[in-house]
Amino acid sequence: MAVSSTTGVSTISSSTITQSSNSQLGKDEFLKLLVTQLQYQDPLNPLSDTDFIAQMAQFSALEQMYNVYRVGELQQATNLIGRHVKAEVYTIPGQPEWVYGKVQGVRTFGGTTYLILDGGREVKAEDVVTALDEAGLIQELEGMIGKIAAVRVYDATGETVSLRGVLVADYALEKGTPYLISADGERIALKDVWMVGEA
Repeated sequence: MAVSSTTGVSTISSSTITQSSNSQLGKDEFLKLLVTQLQYQDPLNPLSDTDFIAQMAQFSALEQMYNVYRVGELQQATNLIGRHVKAEVYTIPGQPEWVYGKVQGVRTFGGTTYLILDGGREVKAEDVVTALDEAGLIQELEGMIGKIAAVRVYDATGETVSLRGVLVADYALEKGTPYLISADGERIALKDVWMVGEA
């Protein structure tokens, strides 16, 4: 995680948080490869003891590296508790959704680390693009003034059913909670904003 002390903004690169399952050999794949190799080895020229021990040592080293990586990932996520984050998720293919929120907790499930945001929303740690302290949050809010915010419209169950456009005229921070203020004076919680674009 690279932290800029001048802006108060931390940027989390997905390459520093996650490993691509498509391009990297994980411990499960390595073990499957080893088992397959043992199943289909030439009976007249079997795998030697030294080769087998060397591959097991590689597997053990790989597993230890993976465990260190997981601890580091969890530590990075835990360090975000109490900070505002901006995540970019793709609930609709090809259309990013910005998710803002203050990190309340961290959980892991199925090898994936999730950040629990205020309001109950969860995002994958790998989807976080920016972590904001108060100065960084103010800078982010100031950058939205004069732009159009796509604001979520919820149904009775709390599901997003549509979006509405709002011209951002100002912002406010109330007890650490960020709001956008529309041209007609409406206060909109930042967590309800889907995306912000040019007017």
